[in-house]
Amino acid sequence: MRDYGKVNSSFWTSESIRSLSDDGRMLSLYLLTSPHA
Repeated sequence: MRDYGKVNSSFWTSESIRSLSDDGRMLSLYLLTSPHA
């Protein structure tokens, strides 16, 4: 199991992520990097 996941910087600048609320961004990040996702 990995200790951490890499997130490409384009994740934060994509229009679909920028249009989300802060909670939505954090949920997206969690789903992208979580070992349970």
